[in-house]
Amino acid sequence: MRDSFTILAALVVGSACGCPRHGEPPTHVAAGDSDDGDSDERSSAPDAADAATPMPPAPLPESFRFVPQVGHAGPVWAVPFGEGRLLGIDASGQAGWWVDFPVTGPVRQTRRRHLGLGGVTAVAHGGPADAPRVAIGTAAGTVFTWQPTTDDADGARPVRLGEALPRAVSAVAVAPALDRIAVGTVSGTVRVLDADGGVAWTRDRDHGEPIVALTFSPDGARLAGGCSDGVVTVWNASRGTPLASLPHDGPVTAVAWSPDAAKLAAGSAVREIRVWAGNPPAEVARRRGFAQAVAQLAFTPDGDGLVVADELGEIHVLDAETLEGPVLGDRMYFPCTPGNPQECFPSREGPLRSLSFDPDHALVLGGADGALRWLSPAEGVRSASPPAEVVPLSLARTPDGAELVVGLTDGTLVWLGTEDGRERRRARGHEDGVTGLAFDAHGRLLSTSLDGTVAVWPPGAVEPSQRQDDHHGPVSCLALSTDGSRAATGAVDGAILVWDATNAELQFAVNLAGHVSRVMGLGFTEDAALLWSAGLDRTVQKWNLARRRAAWSRPLELRAAPTRLLALDDVVLVGGADGELRRVGPGRAAVATAMHCDGPVTDLALVPDAPGAALAACGDGSVLRLVAAAAEGPETWTADGEPLRPAHDAAAELAPAPGGVLFAAGESVTALAAADGTVRWRTWFGPHGSVTCSADERFGAAGDGARWVGFSDGRTVRDADDPAVARRNLDAEDGTR
Repeated sequence: MRDSFTILAALVVGSACGCPRHGEPPTHVAAGDSDDGDSDERSSAPDAADAATPMPPAPLPESFRFVPQVGHAGPVWAVPFGEGRLLGIDASGQAGWWVDFPVTGPVRQTRRRHLGLGGVTAVAHGGPADAPRVAIGTAAGTVFTWQPTTDDADGARPVRLGEALPRAVSAVAVAPALDRIAVGTVSGTVRVLDADGGVAWTRDRDHGEPIVALTFSPDGARLAGGCSDGVVTVWNASRGTPLASLPHDGPVTAVAWSPDAAKLAAGSAVREIRVWAGNPPAEVARRRGFAQAVAQLAFTPDGDGLVVADELGEIHVLDAETLEGPVLGDRMYFPCTPGNPQECFPSREGPLRSLSFDPDHALVLGGADGALRWLSPAEGVRSASPPAEVVPLSLARTPDGAELVVGLTDGTLVWLGTEDGRERRRARGHEDGVTGLAFDAHGRLLSTSLDGTVAVWPPGAVEPSQRQDDHHGPVSCLALSTDGSRAATGAVDGAILVWDATNAELQFAVNLAGHVSRVMGLGFTEDAALLWSAGLDRTVQKWNLARRRAAWSRPLELRAAPTRLLALDDVVLVGGADGELRRVGPGRAAVATAMHCDGPVTDLALVPDAPGAALAACGDGSVLRLVAAAAEGPETWTADGEPLRPAHDAAAELAPAPGGVLFAAGESVTALAAADGTVRWRTWFGPHGSVTCSADERFGAAGDGARWVGFSDGRTVRDADDPAVARRNLDAEDGTR
């Protein structure tokens, strides 16, 4: 899933400034009290009903064949094997083996396997290209070690290393001698494990905030860690003794050693890099002014250059001494081949999850968009893995409840019937993923996208009547007031725009600059003049729109980045990257609830016909049912029954409906009975149509008329002429089922 992603990226604190609209100054954030009284202070199978006693597979017609999923559907880390071969490991635990990156033509996937690790949050590798050692950290706090082969011939699986940590893993590193693995968590703990999983040392008090990056020096003597508290700490790698503490002006987002271990570079969320040298380390160079927060760093193999990637995906190759150099992402260096824009190297590919050099000194990149890229700075050649299958990013019910609108990762909107899940129509509304969908007071559909636009769709329309591009970058979230009169949109750069939806056209009303990185959640109270927001900068803010200013003089800062937000008038329920659910308010007070997700909280939603009831989707694929308990003072939230587990299809977006029906979007859209999680129907998507199966159905037709066959183990086989929407069993031992 793409922004299970956006969700897992919450473990790494990015940054940017809240950009004003078309050059306007941002709205002043005033201090003091406001009028509101606040003060300073997935089921595993299409035939889920038959899952207990699976029916034998029906004979497969000659015109059908199995097609494994291609590409990665979420943030992916790259492990180079050399000779143009890569291993990709994505956030859902899928591993793919890729070849032929250096040559013109399609990149091929030779093997695919589901590793069964849960939500992957960090990956690192070390050792020779033909036998690398890979360390994998997860949202559940577990660490795995793996020595994959180039073709997966031996079928070796990752091995769990030691006991699980109490919090999600946010960074890992492999020692040069492959005898130790360093682990950092979202709570600031740093632990070094030996090859057998024994704890060599642990530091719990050097940092109180997420460890974002870890790296061993090439000689293995030191370990450097970057933290979102703005400090880089260098420890003795054998004993864990702190050797240096290097302060920065903002959250540290990346660290890298030079090949001779003489220099240490660090990048930060305030869009700068610093280089340190000597013992004790002293700053020897600094560069500011990158387009976005620094995401990844790597010295070139000869130590003369430093490669910097920012959150927009721009890649800079700088002189390691002067920190001057070109932007490789610029089209002047990698022009498009006439008639074939796929051969461009766009200047904004999106944030990277990994950046390293292969044995041939070519860059290998793993992106948050799920793409693996091979780039030779000397030759100007780029190859990229094919995209993953199209999956949902957003979900909304129409006002009459008859249809669901689904926003896909390719910018398409699809309308499904709520009773049967069949596709009614589709339209291409954006050039990139659709991140938000909601209906305003006139019944118009509002959609937001990673392409930076906000679109307005009249009822029944197949194309937008209005398109706004007031944001200066990707739009990450959308909220509508209860009465539908106001809309709010949040962006990756931290800006929040509020819109008036009462007139014939959507009209810009106010710009709120209160976050310094991606806005993760927005929510109006019953009073449309009060708006809550949550950001990847770990802050929650309340806004008084009547006064056009913040209700608090400073935002409330949480220990972990909030990932979702549910506004409940003067109280807001906040889900975090650490899996915690917190109640904020009344006033500036955050109280932990009794509920906890295994993995980040991926969505929060109220149940329409059940006052005081809500649902929380978790990164491990479960859905928690929550209930508010009346008490003296603010209400408390507790768990209500066992979690729902729509296996195979972890929900990233929830749309509860009256009558006990829950619609959940993940890799597909699924209709569940909210009482017990029974699957009513499930729909998968492709660029040309959709495939829907009911709990009692084995054969059917796709939205574009193609035939398909569904099996009770989760497999779906489709006409070979259009393999894009074919599905495979996520639990298969290999990629052949």
